[in-house]
Amino acid sequence: DSNNNIIQKIIETSDPVKTDTLDFEYNLNGKISKILYKTLTIPKESSFYYNNNENLDSIVTVEYDEELDRTIKTRERFENYDSAENPIKEFLIFEELFYRSLSKNNYSLYWFEVFTTTPSSSSFSSTYREWNLKYDADGNILFDEL
Repeated sequence: DSNNNIIQKIIETSDPVKTDTLDFEYNLNGKISKILYKTLTIPKESSFYYNNNENLDSIVTVEYDEELDRTIKTRERFENYDSAENPIKEFLIFEELFYRSLSKNNYSLYWFEVFTTTPSSSSFSSTYREWNLKYDADGNILFDEL
């Protein structure tokens, strides 16, 4: 768009059921606030939340499978931010760097939580990943030493 924000990503796929279009929305600060994943069967929506330090706090994704009458809600949490400048803020086009590129600083703890509900049951699972971040003499993060 006119602010150099990505507003849509189209993924070519031979499987018509898989996600093929992502629509991006932005908040007043120019940060991604929502991604709508469009599919032929089960659309999903991710909402992005930031803390006061301009760092990504969490992403909540909801998808509803009408056929199975099942809702899957995932929450991804980003914690233990340092005070070093994030050197990869401009690399959001790369899938493996996307979440890290959305913050001012660098997180070292990532949580992935899944809540699944149906009319007769519910379940919860959680996993996390922690990194021991290393820095050079000037306080810059060394991603090649993770």
